[in-house]
Amino acid sequence: AFRALSCAVQNDVSRYYILRAGCGDGLVFPKHEGFQTSGHVVLSPYFDAFKLARGDDTVEFECRFTECAGFCDGDSCTVETNGRRRRSLNSVLQRPIFAKSGKFKTR
Repeated sequence: AFRALSCAVQNDVSRYYILRAGCGDGLVFPKHEGFQTSGHVVLSPYFDAFKLARGDDTVEFECRFTECAGFCDGDSCTVETNGRRRRSLNSVLQRPIFAKSGKFKTR
């Protein structure tokens, strides 16, 4: 299983992180939401289409994941009772895995 750590959208000149430390950026994804892991499937929250302010109209996504040694189902952004955000690092190995999408044309 895998846990999402970060995810950026980029083009030829710009890079913007939509997920940091497992939690949303507050613009594309709410700050209290992350990617959902269920077994070997990791899904992002739904989001509206957008484009970067600078650069060309072609974007791609690059995300960083970490492999879990055991059970890691759930949201990559957990909330403690005092309201502070934190990543759950239970059973997480520190070996990063990178995934990059194909290129998308924005309008």
